[in-house]
Amino acid sequence: MRLRWREEALDDLDRIFEFNSERSETLAMKVDRRLTERAHALTVTPHLGRTLEGADAFRLSVTDIQYVIDYELAEDLVLIVRILSTREIR
Repeated sequence: MRLRWREEALDDLDRIFEFNSERSETLAMKVDRRLTERAHALTVTPHLGRTLEGADAFRLSVTDIQYVIDYELAEDLVLIVRILSTREIR
């Protein structure tokens, strides 16, 4: 499967990096790397996340860094829609 990022998801990555870099550049790089790794893992195991109720989308929890990746699936494509902190979705 191929991986594609919506513009909103790329904006999320930038926002998350900026937020974390205010605390620690090392933390910001770790979180960015982990989110990117998990997104790429979806190309191998696309049904890793749970189905979002009422949507044709999935949510993958990245619990070790407290973020979620929302994504959609097409025939041979994983589309990353949004990336949010678990504190943002309460």
